[in-house]
Amino acid sequence: MGAMTGQPLPGVGPERAEGLAEFFAHPEVRRQAERLAGLGVAGFGR
Repeated sequence: MGAMTGQPLPGVGPERAEGLAEFFAHPEVRRQAERLAGLGVAGFGR
């Protein structure tokens, strides 16, 4: 499901969605996303 919409995404089944959620929840990935947002990188806005 889309994180913002709750709608299923084409080509993303339950197993892949779970793997993506785990990846984006990883502390290092979250730190990097915050760093990029702080630098103003498009797609990482607050």
